[in-house]
Amino acid sequence: MVHSQSENMKFLLCRRCPLSSSRIISGRNWVCKRSPRNIVRKRPKRFLNRRQSHNKRVKSRIIKEGIARLKSEMTEISVEQKSIAEGQKQIRKKYEEIKREREQLWKETELISQQSHGIRIRLNLMFQIMKARVERDSVKVAQLTLQLRDLIAKPKEEK
Repeated sequence: MVHSQSENMKFLLCRRCPLSSSRIISGRNWVCKRSPRNIVRKRPKRFLNRRQSHNKRVKSRIIKEGIARLKSEMTEISVEQKSIAEGQKQIRKKYEEIKREREQLWKETELISQQSHGIRIRLNLMFQIMKARVERDSVKVAQLTLQLRDLIAKPKEEK
């Protein structure tokens, strides 16, 4: 008879009812309304053995360590983000400074180009005057000299 009770117990434990609404508590046992043999054993959750309570403590410690690690990583990330933002500000300053220098160099280059053009025109006139003197053409020399004087006088008037 004892043998058959343990077999019944095994059978009952294997045939637990999947729906929790179909179970009602009766003392330490759960009674299932749908199974042909109503008693279904279940260990109460409030009683934990030493191993289970130790595992629970270990798991909570692991979770706390993970949270602490994540917090430290977040602080490191925020420090890195601040340093990146500072670096971006410095790069922006350097870029603005380089941009100003570029504009100044462009203006200077433009001025030099204009001066170079004026010098080229004057040298060309002087070369024509020399050529006219070699050819002994005094009328052409006088015209070119007058043009050269007017050209030299213009920049002085503009200042």
